[in-house]
Amino acid sequence: MTLAYNDAKPATVIRISAAMIEVQRVIERVARGTCSVLVLGETGTGKELVARELHERSLRSDGPLQIVNCAALPESLVESILFGHVRGAFTGADCDRRGVFELARGGMLFLDEVGELTPSAQAALLRVLDGGSVRPIGGAKEIAVDVRVVAATHRDLAAMVSEGRFRLDLFHRLNVFSIRLPPLRERREEIPALAEHFLVRFAQSMGSSVSRIGVGTMALMLNHDWPGNVRELRNAVEHAVTLAEGTTLGVEELPETIRGSNPSQRTVLEASVAAAASAGSNEPRGLRALLRDHEARLIHAALQSTNGNQRQAAELLEVPLRTLERKLATLGQRPD
Repeated sequence: MTLAYNDAKPATVIRISAAMIEVQRVIERVARGTCSVLVLGETGTGKELVARELHERSLRSDGPLQIVNCAALPESLVESILFGHVRGAFTGADCDRRGVFELARGGMLFLDEVGELTPSAQAALLRVLDGGSVRPIGGAKEIAVDVRVVAATHRDLAAMVSEGRFRLDLFHRLNVFSIRLPPLRERREEIPALAEHFLVRFAQSMGSSVSRIGVGTMALMLNHDWPGNVRELRNAVEHAVTLAEGTTLGVEELPETIRGSNPSQRTVLEASVAAAASAGSNEPRGLRALLRDHEARLIHAALQSTNGNQRQAAELLEVPLRTLERKLATLGQRPD
């Protein structure tokens, strides 16, 4: 299990689910190639992290990595930023400026939100990808650029092509190989590991004494759909750690969007807590089943990733082999 949610560069990518383990395998195979890659996924799923990992694992890792958010490019400056310009090419061009293609020469260029490019920018980008050279605005010479392009988008580019909003030839040029990142709601078994990673990270940076996530808090996290995906989870944990006063992250420290996102579940949770307290138990009965289901999913994912090797699965789960064998016996040998 490799670790990545670092804003500066990939350091902690947590992959436990079968879908994300497959993504890891694809990255390892594709990274050493030279073809363009299109990374697909909802906002907040970690598309930039995949691009950084592709660069780190590639034969171009010693070269530069340039990152451009196409959605943030002013329409009037798109070509200048991508391809550069010479002094006097337009009003305000008081000096020569290299574009990101030239800056990325010998390395990789990551074009995030490529679906936001204007038709004219799409045409200009296609010319560079086909020709392998750029001509700065106002320049007289072509400049050869040996750059691997990785693009990403949360949009359905195939649908945009059908609607005439994205060039078919550019789509095929970018989509030599595609990697799809599933949303967090499709890989809930990774929520505890991600949440605990962010907890440690923010507690250390803030000098907080909080060191664990309460059972009720984790239950709400597991039941939230996370429309903002991993980015939303990271922000929620940062919000909670900021408010936390003790050593355990409580429900009341979570953002209202999570505490109130599923009122019926919250009511059941509160009733469970009250019933457990009146019965003299510290663990709500409703949560036991939830946590058992979550445990079974983790065990299943670990066994899948190790091709059924229980010893390796135990190491991955960081539990003694005897503990795993006992839990498998309880689950009937086939956790589902």
